[in-house]
Amino acid sequence: MNSPSVASASTGGNPFLALNDDALRDFFELMGHIDPPHRRVHEFIDPGEVRFRLGWIYLTHVNQRWRRLLLAMPSLWARVFANMPASAYEETFSRAGDASWHLSFNNEPSSRRQKLVTLAQSHMEQVRALRVSDPTDTSDWVSTLHDRNLPELVTLDISQDPMPDSDILLRCPNLRDCTLYNLPAQFIEPSLRRLVMRGDPALPDSVPTLLDTLVSLPYLEELELELLSRKPLV
Repeated sequence: MNSPSVASASTGGNPFLALNDDALRDFFELMGHIDPPHRRVHEFIDPGEVRFRLGWIYLTHVNQRWRRLLLAMPSLWARVFANMPASAYEETFSRAGDASWHLSFNNEPSSRRQKLVTLAQSHMEQVRALRVSDPTDTSDWVSTLHDRNLPELVTLDISQDPMPDSDILLRCPNLRDCTLYNLPAQFIEPSLRRLVMRGDPALPDSVPTLLDTLVSLPYLEELELELLSRKPLV
């Protein structure tokens, strides 16, 4: 077994190059959370600077071994393909393979948003996280989500305008974090830890109904309610 000094010398003094494949995969997963690719929407950008940061994708250029391992980790690509520039979308989407998708829409161009919405609505069974914070989005998420078995879904952050006439049924047994705007809901087989309900009105029509909803969430740890309706809770 090589001593640390010998191992360090054989890897050019870089301890990361001495890590085995499993340790590197753990490191890449960590970097996937710490430094995801993203558009620089809230940063001052000098003329000539890039408007998109590649984040952890830069690691694919360290050496051939790192690139091989990263290209064989579809879960990483499934988290980011929806946010990649149009020129890289198809390539990163293909790298996601059959991994569960993480989809986030935030002020996307209309053509791109419609492409992502169509993808989400037709393949919701493959979506692990869905976040829609685009104020221009008018998609019918009620039809997409109502009474549909979605075992992969863990995170949901979504709004609906106009608000539906009745509660939707969410059959998401692994849903942990849920934020709903203008979308009152009932939860089937709930595992929720965090629930945020906002809108006008974001809550069910009566206090008893609201209490019934909360009683049905035995694992709930965090609750945030923001009721903007002028109607009294009676």
